[in-house]
Amino acid sequence: MSSVPVAWVLGIASATGQVQQIIQTIQRAIQGGPNAPSPFILVGVAVGVALLLGLGILASRRFVGSAQHPSTNAMKGAPETEVDSGRLDRLLSRLPGGFGSIPGAGTSARTDPANVNLEEIDDETFDRAVSILEQEGRETSRANIREQVARLIDFEAADPDEFRLGLIQDADSQAQIDQASVAPPSIVPEDPTTLYRNGEFVRILTPASAPESVFGGWLINLTTTNLDVRVSYHHSPRDPTTIRGALQDRLTELQIALSRKEEKGATDYHEDLNRREELDRLLRRLTEGTTRLYDIGIYIEVAGSTRDELEETARKVQQLVADRDVELVPLEFRQLESQDAIAPVVSDPIQNTDLMEHDAAATLFGFVEPAIAHEDGVLYGFDETGNPVIVDRYSLSGFSKVITGKIGSGKTFAAKLSLWRRLLIDPEFTAIAFDPTGDDFVDFFETLGGDVVTFGGDVTINPLEIHRGTGEAEDPYKDKLRSLTGMVRTFYDQSGDSLSAERAGLIQQVFHLAYLMYGITSEPRTHERENPTMEDVLDILKALADGEDPLEFVSYQGDATDLHREERDELDERVDEVTSRLQSKDDSNLKSEANSLLRSLEAFQPGGVAANLSGKTTVDLEDERLIVFDMSAFQDTNQAPLLQHVMLDWSYQRARENSRRMEVIFEEVHYLLSQKSARSLIGLFTRHSRHFNAGLTLISQTAEEFMQETDDVHSPRAIYDQCDIKQLFYQESISDEVIDYYDLSPADVEAIQSFARGQESEFSECLLSVTGIARRHLEIHASELTVDLLTEPETAAATAQLVEQRRQQAATARSEQTTTQPEESAETAGGLGEEAAEKETTDSSTKPSETSEPPTDPITDGSGGSPSSGDVADDTNSE
Repeated sequence: MSSVPVAWVLGIASATGQVQQIIQTIQRAIQGGPNAPSPFILVGVAVGVALLLGLGILASRRFVGSAQHPSTNAMKGAPETEVDSGRLDRLLSRLPGGFGSIPGAGTSARTDPANVNLEEIDDETFDRAVSILEQEGRETSRANIREQVARLIDFEAADPDEFRLGLIQDADSQAQIDQASVAPPSIVPEDPTTLYRNGEFVRILTPASAPESVFGGWLINLTTTNLDVRVSYHHSPRDPTTIRGALQDRLTELQIALSRKEEKGATDYHEDLNRREELDRLLRRLTEGTTRLYDIGIYIEVAGSTRDELEETARKVQQLVADRDVELVPLEFRQLESQDAIAPVVSDPIQNTDLMEHDAAATLFGFVEPAIAHEDGVLYGFDETGNPVIVDRYSLSGFSKVITGKIGSGKTFAAKLSLWRRLLIDPEFTAIAFDPTGDDFVDFFETLGGDVVTFGGDVTINPLEIHRGTGEAEDPYKDKLRSLTGMVRTFYDQSGDSLSAERAGLIQQVFHLAYLMYGITSEPRTHERENPTMEDVLDILKALADGEDPLEFVSYQGDATDLHREERDELDERVDEVTSRLQSKDDSNLKSEANSLLRSLEAFQPGGVAANLSGKTTVDLEDERLIVFDMSAFQDTNQAPLLQHVMLDWSYQRARENSRRMEVIFEEVHYLLSQKSARSLIGLFTRHSRHFNAGLTLISQTAEEFMQETDDVHSPRAIYDQCDIKQLFYQESISDEVIDYYDLSPADVEAIQSFARGQESEFSECLLSVTGIARRHLEIHASELTVDLLTEPETAAATAQLVEQRRQQAATARSEQTTTQPEESAETAGGLGEEAAEKETTDSSTKPSETSEPPTDPITDGSGGSPSSGDVADDTNSE
């Protein structure tokens, strides 16, 4: 009895493959002798052999069944279909860039052709292998048949999770596999599509359908959206050899199917022809080694602090990709498991993958930003993908811009270039520039037919001018008084003194009195009257210093002499109010403070360094389109900040009454940033300029100058924030404040420090930041003609005359059609602008590659080249 368990153990061992032991046992039984096995052992051997044979029969039947029903191998319960009825996965129907579900290497062992016994193969499988060989033109030898049968066995026995054969199996089976991956019925949590994690609701979405074709950056809006979204891609390469074999089999079967349909006279074979062409193309590329295939899994996590917020975010994310022909669905019952797929642990337990060629897989990466192409904008340059970047500053929430960069980096050239292109498309556009050095904008504006105002000569600008605005956000009278007080404070600061509170209060009352003398009050209707000057202010201070009573020396001037009795009485009351405030001061203190102010403002007297700011404005700028102020005479004096302050206020006043789009350009703006009163003016300008279609362009050498935080609300940092367009050109060093402001990576910092400079290269580079739009690394190109236009006065003269002539023609045509056909005036208003815009689009539609021609510029013939090197200014961008 003790030998019975031993016999069964031997039998089981035999049944599990111990063939050698079975053979040895039988031999000993035949030979006999003392070592011969007992009958019980022979029974165990017999049982083992029987079990082994039974398992072989079952395996054979399973194989035969699979071979007879090839369409059912992918998933249990899939409908029976002919092999040729499977549709080519539409994700590979448009290439390059399409998806495709193509078989890969898998992980299970492959059938060795040497182990295939052709005598045991069923007739259908044998005939199928022979047909494939004949279609491929290969010899139907036993070795080739065994090899083909081995492939068919692997194909029929493949696990659906191992082989996702969209090109081979039928579409219905593939759809069931996809559905099983997205929503398998294995786990049933309380909420099948949502998790609550770290205080927020999260959900993983994955594609349930994919587009017929893709393009670079086709999912970029997922990575640039401000929604709470995280995107994870899983890439896994497939074995090229195995793929080629499976695709070759499928191609052969399609050819067989096509032959049968032709024999039967069928007409519905166009889809099969397309599949065959697609497979043939893919096989050629795989054989040539020009493509690789990858399993790609895409998982998108959305989050919200509440369920409603989560649902809204999920809906918006699904809408973001809907126009890409992608349907995102939540993973059902697998949200917990899917956390590994979204986490950086290089694990994908979901395995909801599709096959992509390598060029299509590359389109998933977020290296491509959507192009900036405002309808009414101007060309700023070309981004890293070669897309033209077209920006309309007047379509943003704020119209102002900051340009920073070292000398020679190309910053001033970029300012000129965008200004020039705006002039081309907008016949009514106006610009005012303030040039502290006299060598950046003076020649440019002059050759374009603009008016050059040179300080240090006979030109006078009245800082007390107040203008009625076209769309006021604040009280212009109060703004003017604030600005004038700031001007006096700036003057004190530059002289090494400070404006005390007593002197500040006194000078404000003097300004009030000066305006009242000319009939000007806070009432907007009075702002069109003649304005007082600094001469009037100095006269009032002199009278107060001499102890005179304002009621005795005040006399009405200008338009105030012809006012009606009621208005005069109102003015008298206001003068009495100011006089009472002055008389309330101690007489000695009033005289002392008036004398101090008089001495400090002596520079405004005739012959003083600020004499250009005392008197009435002597320049008629009402109809000028381009105005540049040459302030080089004050470049090496301490009067530059005062002059820039006055001119900033003057340009602000001009912008308020201007109905056309305007740009005001300030070079070397660091002079203004150091003065509190000047910063207040800049802040006022940037905040409210959109009300009168004007924008500031502030140019300086470093962005660090704008990073300072001060106690006043108009700190340099606040001004920088209010400018919706920022351009950072080459910098030798970048401060931590700038790095933190832009969240620059080490690669970003290195790029800025190595940007091409227009003075040394054929183009310049900058980092462009536009509010509401992702940053861009920009290349700024221009044709030889444009470079000469912006840097060489001799070349620009003829072009400037042509532009002015066309502008006048456009204005005349618009005026005539406004009278005769008002409904067509909008079309005529384009004038030069429409034609120039068309040229701009035509000439700058593509960025040059290494093998293409250089980009052309508006009104050029497309010729490239470089300007003469001797006369190019520091900030020059040449081509």
